[in-house]
Amino acid sequence: MYASNRTPCRDLRTLRLLLLAMGLGLALFLGSGAEASPAPLSPAGADARRPSVAVSTGVDIHVVWEQSGGIWHRWQRDGVWSDPQQIVPEGEDPVLAAGPGDIIYLAWSQVFGGNFEVFASRWDGSTWSPGQNVSSNGGGSATPALVVSPGGDVHLFWSDTTPGTATIYHAVSSDGLAWPSATPISAAQGLNPTAVFAPDGTLQLAWQHRAGFAAKNRIWTSTLQQSVWQAPVPLTDGSAHAISPRLASGPGQTLLTWQEGDGIRLAAWQDGSWQILRSETGRQPAIALTDNGFLYWAWSDGKELLARHRFHLWSQLSHWGQSAFGSGETDLTARGRQVYKVWTQNNGQNRQVYFDITALGNTYLPSFFK
Repeated sequence: MYASNRTPCRDLRTLRLLLLAMGLGLALFLGSGAEASPAPLSPAGADARRPSVAVSTGVDIHVVWEQSGGIWHRWQRDGVWSDPQQIVPEGEDPVLAAGPGDIIYLAWSQVFGGNFEVFASRWDGSTWSPGQNVSSNGGGSATPALVVSPGGDVHLFWSDTTPGTATIYHAVSSDGLAWPSATPISAAQGLNPTAVFAPDGTLQLAWQHRAGFAAKNRIWTSTLQQSVWQAPVPLTDGSAHAISPRLASGPGQTLLTWQEGDGIRLAAWQDGSWQILRSETGRQPAIALTDNGFLYWAWSDGKELLARHRFHLWSQLSHWGQSAFGSGETDLTARGRQVYKVWTQNNGQNRQVYFDITALGNTYLPSFFK
């Protein structure tokens, strides 16, 4: 019989190191972090739509949504939620982004002077600043998106019909209070923009565009390089409607998800182009990346919400937000190792906004490798 001069302990240590080097560490999904069971945030009695969530560096949680023709807000500090408050009497398409400290930025669209304009406001830790008309033009301005740069500048995007066809506009503010004039992005026609700063500092932008009534929506992308927007590049081929793009970035990766036909797609930015990672059946996808590199991908099948997460390997499907009357309109954000989730859920009478937290990030090896 062959005799080895290695001890069993040394053999196990070697095997463990080999597995780690091959990237086969396994991840456990540890479930909800802050709330044992999700509870509605929005008042009952009227449909709530289009929720958005942001978390400050001090871990204050902010949620906004549409309801009763206006925009509503609730926020949580030290586990205690504020009462729901209507902060914009008439508005839609609210979106949030976290700034430094306790600062939160809000953008929305509303009718002003006979057409839709895009407005912005800033939360200073206790109150919202007066709304600023950022678009301020003769066209229809809608579907805003916000992203904050690593240096703290606030970037606001939206779709605007001022040039004669829906075009993506871009404005930048150093503090979210004063907004210089916005500019259209050359050849970026469409709506529903989404933007993110990649780990290398590049500003990535995606949106949807339909070239004509007979054409199908396609997802387009561009990057800001040396203060110049690069020529838009189509990501989808137009064989099926592609809508609702969402971008996210985290340690070493930038990801884009969207709805295409009866399914959803997930792509990663690799070596200067987008590479498809995975497809699922569903709609209305959302995505978040934690600070330690976990990916959380969620979507709706109409009746409930589903999700997968990934570190090195994909998890099994998880199910949440179950409703016989339908669930959807998910928004996600991440802070530390936690994913903060908001969505709408129909209770049979109206849709309400719900909130929950999922904690990700603990890895393990089976006990016989330890």
